[in-house]
Amino acid sequence: MSEITGPIVRRKVETSYRLIGSQCEECGRKYFPAKEFCGFEGRKSRMKEISFFDDVGEIVSGSLIRESPKRFSKLSPYVSVITSFDGIRIPGRLTDVDPSEIQREFDISRYAGKRVFPVFRRIYEQPGGIITYSSLNFVDQDYHKHIKMEPSLEQAVSDQTGIVGYGVYIPRFRLKVAEIAKKFGKEPSIYEKGLGLIEKAVANLDEDSVTMAVEAGRRALIHSRLPREAIQEVYVGSESNPYAVKPIMSSVIEALALGNEYKDGYATGGADTEFACKAATAMFKPAIAITSDSRIGIENCMVIGSDNSQAHPGDDLDYSVGAGAAAFIFGKKGVIATIKKCVSYTTDTADFYRRDLQQFPRHEDRFTGEPAYFKHVIGCGELLLQKTGMKPKDFDYAVFHQPNSKFPERAASILGFTEEQIKPGQKVSMIGNTYSAACLIGLAGILDIAEPGDKIFMVGYGSGAGSDGYFIEVEKGILDKREKIIPVDSQIKSDKKIYVDYDFYRKSKG
Repeated sequence: MSEITGPIVRRKVETSYRLIGSQCEECGRKYFPAKEFCGFEGRKSRMKEISFFDDVGEIVSGSLIRESPKRFSKLSPYVSVITSFDGIRIPGRLTDVDPSEIQREFDISRYAGKRVFPVFRRIYEQPGGIITYSSLNFVDQDYHKHIKMEPSLEQAVSDQTGIVGYGVYIPRFRLKVAEIAKKFGKEPSIYEKGLGLIEKAVANLDEDSVTMAVEAGRRALIHSRLPREAIQEVYVGSESNPYAVKPIMSSVIEALALGNEYKDGYATGGADTEFACKAATAMFKPAIAITSDSRIGIENCMVIGSDNSQAHPGDDLDYSVGAGAAAFIFGKKGVIATIKKCVSYTTDTADFYRRDLQQFPRHEDRFTGEPAYFKHVIGCGELLLQKTGMKPKDFDYAVFHQPNSKFPERAASILGFTEEQIKPGQKVSMIGNTYSAACLIGLAGILDIAEPGDKIFMVGYGSGAGSDGYFIEVEKGILDKREKIIPVDSQIKSDKKIYVDYDFYRKSKG
């Protein structure tokens, strides 16, 4: 891990974000980092740029670093490795290793030969300054599944804009709610039975809303089968951006090389949005609009919800906040689902908020339930039923924002939906409330199993307060891309997830 600071950051971004190397067109030899001349062909060589970011390599050797430089102290101890990508040696760090294993006698030999691939993670943070990210971090395929990126221009073009791909990222680390209750001397059943919360996803020490957004976007791109340059707009919804002023979307564009390259960057636009837990679901509408109007010239738009939200230690929110991200791509090529109707409902209800410069959010207890979540979700749901002229029984699935299990179950029941309709989209009990990603992860879980013609009812919610409702219909194109997904349930139920203790969880929150 090199120490990258100051003006060097911008110059190193391309190499470290996408692992850019070079290849000699005369003899075919590859290099990392990139070289201007081939070591064998000399000045007569013609070098082309290549990337190792989407490739799979294997661990050649490594060691456990217990005493790290001060700037990497948050990640210490960590596993430093040398990897081989088609014979090219690339140094980096093995991440998402069981913390308890690192604390014991660590045997690097059992990792030798393991197949790994690069992931985008944070490696250094200047106090109050810039955060340095890099893809010189590797994960094995025990939990993280690698799917080959195979863009195709031969996809059917629809006359309607719709969802053309999606991807979900849930961190490998988990924390049981009972562990939190034990820490603060509370009865676990209050949260397990009372709110339906069993465990939650926890970000690793090198993860945040930026890194999770990149990984979800990467998976959506793979699923869509679109080339990178086909994405011309990116919206990221989050309430836990590690920067108060600096967008996540620019990091996503740079890390994934989205859009056409232009000078030292990409001819791609977008923005970050903030509306508590509906910051991403709210952006479905503009994504559909801009990709439907040929005058704007944007063929595909990516919408990402990504959150690693804060809660005061021991607060009720501490039991529910999870970590995760979901990305959806909208366009007309290779459509898998279309949005048939949408509605919104908004009031100025201060149920949940965080003042400027405050570290933790606050929730006004009397506003959290009836006048906030239920008023808006049910009100928006009723509007959507009116606009579609349909009844709950006409839908195959329904998904609602899920701060816990009980709220969406009750809202669904009041609106007339059954447990069978909402069960496939209910994910909060095992990963926690992922805020801007919560509703989208539920939708992705439904699309993982949905069949052409299925009808989906979705209502998101964001504190402050408002809801967006969508009637989504599944198209036949969904079957053509199913082998390119990493199913939501495969991540939630994986026997390779790693359980951590409360102290590690708090450390990961900074």
